[in-house]
Amino acid sequence: MESHPASRAASRAAALLLVTCWAPAAWAQNADIVSGSIATCNVKGNVAVTLPLLGTFDYPLPCVNRTERTAAGIDDRSVTGDVDLSVTPMLDVAHLKAPHGRAGYTEAPRSSSREGLTEVEEFDAVQGLLAANGVRGALRCSCSSETRRVECRASTRIAALLINGQPVSLPENVPLNHTLPIVGGSVRVKLPLLGHVVDVPVQGSAVLNEVVVTGSGTTQGTVEHNPVRLTLAGGVNVAGVGLVGVKIDVIDHSTWETTYSAAYPVAVEPSAPEDWL
Repeated sequence: MESHPASRAASRAAALLLVTCWAPAAWAQNADIVSGSIATCNVKGNVAVTLPLLGTFDYPLPCVNRTERTAAGIDDRSVTGDVDLSVTPMLDVAHLKAPHGRAGYTEAPRSSSREGLTEVEEFDAVQGLLAANGVRGALRCSCSSETRRVECRASTRIAALLINGQPVSLPENVPLNHTLPIVGGSVRVKLPLLGHVVDVPVQGSAVLNEVVVTGSGTTQGTVEHNPVRLTLAGGVNVAGVGLVGVKIDVIDHSTWETTYSAAYPVAVEPSAPEDWL
């Protein structure tokens, strides 16, 4: 796997965000909170490639530009220039220009909040099947020992988006779980034993401002926020060789997670990031 800075003139963009939110008891003003942390990641995911005679190989994509807080404070990090991610049989999995991430943890009497922000100037995913400019994703979750309720706001803004080279119109503030189908695309996979490249047809979806909540109303709630999530799969039978297949998951990811001594319900609403960041 390769992950290295690169200089490119093409205008391409991506943002992926990971946020994990816990509140350590030593810092928490909310006595119900047992433990926690918050982190961000500009890109992560996984690529699985099936090769004839060799089987299926998983290639986890590393977390790019990780930030993390385990107590009150802010961790803010940026990468100057470009970052490229590739895997051995498939190049150009993701290209990011100027990724930036921030994890924040704040406390107040009987309450706490954690927030994660990721943004990139340009993002190109899976050999150009998805390209975006000005991607900004944010998640903020607050909890109070008075209401015993978690309230989260999730937001995604994208200045310009192309799917399969075609422009896609988006509202200024993307709705939750906004799904766009991807059909008619293909990815190039190199066959290591034969040395030539195969075009593998793929289909799937791009989900924008995706939110997945688990554990609402229990003592351990999780909110996953994916400003951009691209999932693709496909395969082709090559004459005299066999099946070549791919399964791709590239994520702009956030996860808020907290363990409580009491059951807390979780509510999530869409929001404009400028309302609170």
